[in-house]
Amino acid sequence: MEHGEKYQGRFWHLLKFVNVVLVFCFFILCFGAYCSFFDKRIPVPAPILNIVDGFLSKNGIKADFSDIRFGLDFSVVAENVTLRARGTPENFFMARRVSAGLNLKDIIFGGMPVRYVAVVDGALSTSYSDVRKLPIVKNIEVMLLLSQSRYSLDFLKFNVHDMAFSIKGKVDEGFSVVDFERLKNVIAKKMANKPSEKPTKKGDLFQQYDEILANCETIKKYLNYFANPSVDVELGLLRDGGNFINIDFKSVGVNVDNLANAKNLKATLRYAHTNTVEKITANVSADYLDAPKYNVSIGNVNARTGVHVNENDIALFDVKLSIAQGILDGTIIDNVIVSKNMLTMSSYKNDWNFFVAGENSRLSGNISIGENNKIICKFDGDIDLNPLFTRKELADIPEMKDFSFPHGMSISGWVSYKVGDTFPDVDVRIDASDCEIMRLAVDYVSADVCLKDGILDCSNIKAKNKEGWGAEGRFIQNFKNYAYDITVKGNLRPMAIAHFMEPWWTKVMGAFTFANKSVYPYADVRVEGVWGAPENIWCFGFVEGENALYNGAKFEDFSLFVWVNPQRITLYDIDILAGKGMRKGHCFIEWLYDAGNGLTSYDRQRLFLRSNLNDVELIALGGDDAKEVLDVVKFSVPPDLILNGLMFNPDNNPKKLRDIFNADVSVQGKTSVEMIDVYNATFSARSDTINTEVFDASFIFCGGKSTGNVYLQKRDKTMFVDGTAKANGMNQGMFFDFLSSLGNETNKEKQSNAKKEEILGGSSNGEVHAEIALKGDVKNMSKAIGKGNISIDSRDFLKLNLFGRISKAFRSINLPVGSFDITNVVSEFTLEDEQLRLSPIQMTGPALRVVGVASYALNDDSIKGELKTYPFDKVDNILVSAVNKLVNPLADTVRITVSGTLENPDFSAKITPADVIRSEKKVIEKIDKSL
Repeated sequence: MEHGEKYQGRFWHLLKFVNVVLVFCFFILCFGAYCSFFDKRIPVPAPILNIVDGFLSKNGIKADFSDIRFGLDFSVVAENVTLRARGTPENFFMARRVSAGLNLKDIIFGGMPVRYVAVVDGALSTSYSDVRKLPIVKNIEVMLLLSQSRYSLDFLKFNVHDMAFSIKGKVDEGFSVVDFERLKNVIAKKMANKPSEKPTKKGDLFQQYDEILANCETIKKYLNYFANPSVDVELGLLRDGGNFINIDFKSVGVNVDNLANAKNLKATLRYAHTNTVEKITANVSADYLDAPKYNVSIGNVNARTGVHVNENDIALFDVKLSIAQGILDGTIIDNVIVSKNMLTMSSYKNDWNFFVAGENSRLSGNISIGENNKIICKFDGDIDLNPLFTRKELADIPEMKDFSFPHGMSISGWVSYKVGDTFPDVDVRIDASDCEIMRLAVDYVSADVCLKDGILDCSNIKAKNKEGWGAEGRFIQNFKNYAYDITVKGNLRPMAIAHFMEPWWTKVMGAFTFANKSVYPYADVRVEGVWGAPENIWCFGFVEGENALYNGAKFEDFSLFVWVNPQRITLYDIDILAGKGMRKGHCFIEWLYDAGNGLTSYDRQRLFLRSNLNDVELIALGGDDAKEVLDVVKFSVPPDLILNGLMFNPDNNPKKLRDIFNADVSVQGKTSVEMIDVYNATFSARSDTINTEVFDASFIFCGGKSTGNVYLQKRDKTMFVDGTAKANGMNQGMFFDFLSSLGNETNKEKQSNAKKEEILGGSSNGEVHAEIALKGDVKNMSKAIGKGNISIDSRDFLKLNLFGRISKAFRSINLPVGSFDITNVVSEFTLEDEQLRLSPIQMTGPALRVVGVASYALNDDSIKGELKTYPFDKVDNILVSAVNKLVNPLADTVRITVSGTLENPDFSAKITPADVIRSEKKVIEKIDKSL
């Protein structure tokens, strides 16, 4: 009971105290209502004003206001407040209203006398400036709540130039400042390592205040870069719950001297520290970033990091920069991530990891910044090369459009780049498959690629074409002057690379086809030049192959060397095998370009050939030029040929110069020169395609050994012949058959249908020796003109029966009375107007000598002639002498006439008494005139 009564007593005492407080509050409220209703103002007591004035004066500040009073909430309200530093006439602070809430209890009993402080429409300037004319901090709005142990900042708002600041938070008395002191010391150490132009001095309160405001003025030019910038700060400096500071910066747009532009830029700084964990993070983002000078455009940029502070350094960790979409110098990039595990002042240039992704590209690697701020990047991944080939640096190189990598390329290596340089330095290994390189369908390709000072060097190139052939080589491209250097080695189809070679390649290699498509020629070629400038080209190469068809002719094996420069193209040491190796060719071909316009239109062509190839193969190699020659000279077996030629480009020959050929020929078997057939011929020849000269000829003609020279001239659709020949031991029958073949077509047909009679005996064993000079149209040799001499030796060439049947009767009983053998004929001859004329002709036998004149008509095969006989001439025999005394007086008056045809001659006698007194020379002249 005693305890209950005790607690009841206490309760009633407490209740009485509460009643007193309530009554006091009631009167206060009634007094406040009365003042409000009747607009009564309560002046601030002088002691309080003195306290405030003393505090301000102690700090060198003079305050002025238009009015000051107590508010209904026990607050002091001052209107139109201004502050100035003593000794200066300018106000550095002004506010439309400043109010402070009072805590009566704490004023009476001791404690925090102010509950809150509020500022409305305030502004600040330096202590020596007039805040009305030059405000630096404007639109100040403050609400600060104070308690015994905590300061609560509901809001602090102000503007520095165009930047809006908003700060709120709580600060406890006795909060830990160790972290901030540590951060301050680290920064001080870093700053101490940097030289300063002016030593810093610790001044009084206003000096420090002015420095702060001056710094705000200094950043004005930087604030001009931002559109509607703002800073929001939230902080908590707590005694038991740790410390935190959150700073958010925002700007709807950024423009840095037209060098860079950004949209919706945001930056945040977060600091949090509990008893066990300290964490600082920073984040920067923008919807859009553009740097026109560097041709960079980036969307959705975000950068974040953590911050670690120790006693000696400040380090950033988990640094990460991400770009959702960007355009770098015209190249579209879908996604970029740059990160770094730890970033310090000493390591900020090294070991940045990155990941880049595009539509067909994935690339990751490491970036460091070396001397002279050169960016060094090591990477690995798959990239799409099409954006590279469309870059402006390559736009003027049409050949770059001949590359296509639809599935991208695998690369690994490094690249370094200094901002402002035109080209980076690159050293990478590449691999690609199912792509197109210089319009070649490639199954796979690999290479080592180096780009330095604008020179691209692709070495160790290995490629396999989808046709099955493969090659290796090197490609060097100078992007500054478009010069290139190509090395190719391997088995390849020649025309597969013709499109990036000059026209001469097609001219040389275009006629090749291959029987075995899986085995293409081996080539080792190097080409240097300048794209688009054929006047600057150098090439050296070697090609060999087998089972090739060239212009329809089959060659089992071939090889050649190629040398090209701006003045000429030379193919030399061309070796060819055909006919299972039985026929060979060794050749040299050269195209000369003297016009000075490079390898676009050659002036002339040189040729050298040593071969035993046949007609088809020679025409395949020589084309129309060889065909023109071989249409005139035909070989039944492949000739041993040495040929030199100088040929002019018909499209680049203003002087209409003719092609020139020189040949040395040796051939076994038949050789036909138009209508003339010879055997085992050796000769030299010169030709300009119109005029052909065959000289130093040695051959078998009509069974005899012959020598001679022939001049051939092409006239419209025929050929003119002018030649000389000397023959020994020609077969008599073959020779006369040749003479018959020179007649017209009607006569030839007539001869072929006639029954041949052996009128002229000894055709199979008679020998003809002749010298001849002949000229005419090969299509009408019957009208040819010629001259020469002929000698025929035959034991039974001809039998003359001087007295007709009487002679034949005596002959039947073996008495040679008027029947004589002719075994030798010697005569000079001329050929003109289709007449072969023998004058004088002399025929001799063992017992007879005959002189006279004869002619042969080529058009109708007719013959005519008159012969003067001398029987038993120079025969030393008693019986023959007796007969001669009887016969010779009569024979001196007799001439033998010949008529008819060569196949069927008719002989008769003609009495000319006057011949008795004529000399043999006069007789011949008379006969010559009579025919």
